Order: sequence, then structure tokens, then C-alpha cells
Amino acid sequence: MSECKASVKMDSFGTNDNVNWEIIFKVSVTHVKYSTGSFEFDVMIVRDDGTTQKLRRREDWLANNQPNVEVKHYIQLNRDESIEEAKIDEKTIKCTSRELEELEKLKKPELKLGEKVPNISEVKAVGAIKSKIERGTPEFKSLVKNNNHDIVFKDEEGTGADRMMTVKLKNKLNILAKKVKAEFPGKKLRVTEAWDENNEHRPKSIHYEGRAADITVSDKDKKKLGRLGQLAMDAGIDWVYYEDSSHIHVSVKK
Repeated sequence: MSECKASVKMDSFGTNDNVNWEIIFKVSVTHVKYSTGSFEFDVMIVRDDGTTQKLRRREDWLANNQPNVEVKHYIQLNRDESIEEAKIDEKTIKCTSRELEELEKLKKPELKLGEKVPNISEVKAVGAIKSKIERGTPEFKSLVKNNNHDIVFKDEEGTGADRMMTVKLKNKLNILAKKVKAEFPGKKLRVTEAWDENNEHRPKSIHYEGRAADITVSDKDKKKLGRLGQLAMDAGIDWVYYEDSSHIHVSVKK
């Protein structure tokens, strides 16, 4: 089911004997994940004498090319008649998908909860850590700060640690951030954890070398996590794990 928002406007033209009212229904179709569909809605015409007339409309759309559908309807009245109002009851607007087999083909791939890609251990995929990197050490200088404005950093520690990572992880997350913006307009990639200096993860976690990150979408919508995991794979991240219902874990090689 897609979301439809509708508006209506009127204009009149005609001869001495009658008047044609041009009633334009403008329907904006949003959140469409497929190419075809249809919408139907009721429009209530209120005449100046208090009588009403209901119009039932059903139209098809091609969403890729017609996110805004404009439908014109004409009503002919006598010269001494007029229309006071034409309004759409928002509750009657329905957008439905059709060609279900085609829609299934267009469904975008996503990771399933608990799935890891590649399906091997993280250590085998990206390599074990040598040692924990600590602030102020020569090893710490190998980390870089990610100041990408298209990424939201949780930074619950208030130290900026979540922005610190290896150059490779930074580059991959920046690529992923672009994909997230394109996939979810108005939303950003969110990093809840990257380099860990507070020993909050299991021993020998890749986070301690700044090669791992826990991510979500900025609106924290759990339903987007599966798709986010697929986008992380598409960004070329070495190991992607749909770890739990709150986040995706990603890591890179050295």
C-alpha cells in the first residue's frame, strides 16, 4: 500500500446557456516502491442549493514517471446553478499495487536478521586485531576522524570516539552514506559505535582497532535495517552482520 495525498481545485467556463465546471483532482503518490499501481477516491460536489453529488474515481499510474497524477472531470450546469465546493474525503483515498508478480521481481534485496555476509566468522573475513588501540599512542595516529555531514554519529561518550576509524572504514562508510541518502530520502546513515576505547565490546573485538562500526538509519526505523545491510554490502564493506534487531555490524580488512 502506498501513500496518497490529494487536493482538488475548480475553474469554470461556458456559454450563455450553461456553465462547464472543470474540477481537477491532483493526487500525489508517495512511498512507492514499485512501478505501477492504481488509486481510487470519492469527491463530494456541493452545489450552492445544498444538494450534493458524489464522484467515484479510479485511475492508474506509472509511478516512476507520474508521482503526481492530475485527473480532470467536467460537470455541466445551467447558468443559474453553481458549485459551492468540491472536496476529497482523505479517508476514501486508496492506493493499491497491481501486477503482483511483477512487484515481487522489483522487490529490493535485503539481509535477514542473523545473516552475515560472507557467511564466515568475522576474524576469517577481515582478520584478527593485533592489539587494542589506545588514545595518545603511535597506533592511535593511524586512525582518522570522520566528519562527513551525511553521517549522524551517536557519540554517547562525548569524546568523539565514534568518529575515529581506519581510513578504509571511513571511505566505505562515506560510500554507504551516499547510498542511504539515495535509498531513504531525508534520512542519513547513523553510526552508534566505531572505535572503542572504553572496553565495551567482547575481548579482541574489531572495534578496538577502529575497523568496525555499528550502524542504523538516522530515523532508527528497525524495518530499514535489512535493506541497510544490503546497502552496506553494495558499498563494498568486507563483512556485514545483521547482528540484532537494533543495528547492523560492519567491519573491514586492514
